[in-house]
Amino acid sequence: MDKHLNGKDFLVWGKLTVADVDMWANLRYFFMLLFVDQQRKTLFPNVDRWFQKLMVHEQFVGVFGSTLLCKVVQKAPKVEKKVEEKKPDPAKVEKKAEKEKEEEWDDDEQPKEKKKTYNFPESKLDFDQFKKDFMNSQDRKSVLQKLWTEQYDPNAFSIYKIRYQKLSSEWKELWKTENSRWMFI
Repeated sequence: MDKHLNGKDFLVWGKLTVADVDMWANLRYFFMLLFVDQQRKTLFPNVDRWFQKLMVHEQFVGVFGSTLLCKVVQKAPKVEKKVEEKKPDPAKVEKKAEKEKEEEWDDDEQPKEKKKTYNFPESKLDFDQFKKDFMNSQDRKSVLQKLWTEQYDPNAFSIYKIRYQKLSSEWKELWKTENSRWMFI
């Protein structure tokens, strides 16, 4: 980047662009906290010149506020982790033990209700095979005819037809349509 800025005031097209704003904003904290004056001038003098020129630009000051350049490298604070062993509260341990004893000896308690399991009736309809046949067939009408005459079991399944009524405003503004579409999923 330093070579690119040699003899240039801005990154592209010789004028201030979004590229300058983005790059400047990304470098700002490095210039404020890490790169001291001597480093900036020796390692990347063109970037330093570019950065300082934009730093005083009225638009940058208006958005980011004043930027103070680093004079001393900031060090990260040391974080000490304090590990405290949690000792169980004797009162809580005692209450828990009493509760367990009560549960063991409580004969009046009714048995807990088991989760319901649903047993679906047996059917000769293989959904996976029907899907493959339908999607891969040139004659989908015959596949549907086979479904209704040979495979469908009304005692095991219900089939509903839903007719979607398209709004006149759909697909005119994509974001509204996408919001409406995801509501149904």
